Amino acid sequence: NRELAAAPVLMNDSGINMNFFNECDTYVSDHIGFRSELVAANTAVYTKVFHMSPEDDVIMGRDGWLYYAETLDDYFNVPTVSDRGINNIAYSMKMLSDGVENSGSQFVLCFAPNKNTLYPDNMPGNYIQSGNIGNLERVEDAMVAYGVNYLSLRNLFDSKSEVYYRDKDSHWNYEGALIAYNAIMAKTTLEYDDYADMLFAESYEWTGDLSNMLYASDAPLDGQRVPMKSFGYKYTSKQTKVESNRLDTYNQEGSGRAIIYRDSFGNTLIPFFAENFAECYFSKIT
Repeated sequence: NRELAAAPVLMNDSGINMNFFNECDTYVSDHIGFRSELVAANTAVYTKVFHMSPEDDVIMGRDGWLYYAETLDDYFNVPTVSDRGINNIAYSMKMLSDGVENSGSQFVLCFAPNKNTLYPDNMPGNYIQSGNIGNLERVEDAMVAYGVNYLSLRNLFDSKSEVYYRDKDSHWNYEGALIAYNAIMAKTTLEYDDYADMLFAESYEWTGDLSNMLYASDAPLDGQRVPMKSFGYKYTSKQTKVESNRLDTYNQEGSGRAIIYRDSFGNTLIPFFAENFAECYFSKIT
């Protein structure tokens, strides 16, 4: 998903651009004629003939499913965090939780599960999980031990028979986001709109992030379940794109305020929180 290299300049503010020739090489590699077509052709051969992914970051699963390769350590239950590190994470969250609650507010912590954590059936057969206890289970146990108001979204989605993640994307769809939103709000004592009557429609206007990595500009459109509702909240921040690092929203029909630290899974959570609260501050962490 990176931006293509810009055309190099021989002179810059510092004088002669000493990286000019390296930048030329990168620019030509990115903009060479028929580049996207060649990438698409190469991908088609790998995926359709060999049933493999030519992209290191993408795993080609069964039935057209794609998975993010950087989640493999968690899938294999590799203990990439030490016991001390797990304890430090939980203790830090406990201190943050205490500070929030001592100020009269409420605190909820949750982690969005990886796609292959919830839906491993379409992972390639040669990817065998170990019997170890994974990082997620370890940190969840530590949160409970420290008394953090923690929500296990893994257990929540495991209890559902339907699939709420997109097959060409690493994230949940809007229906999955609504399930997460309601579970988060239920961990508070606040009154909230649960959008019980909300209907969803299948839309094919987006491409999945994994599909973009694999097929570049020729990525096929991926189905997304979108809310059939006209939301009343407005953005008060300069930035309005869901991928922005900071977003502020206001809804005169809402009540209370919320501060939400989130990653890209929060993109589809934004409408539900922004509609429910009078003011929301969303901060993206990477």
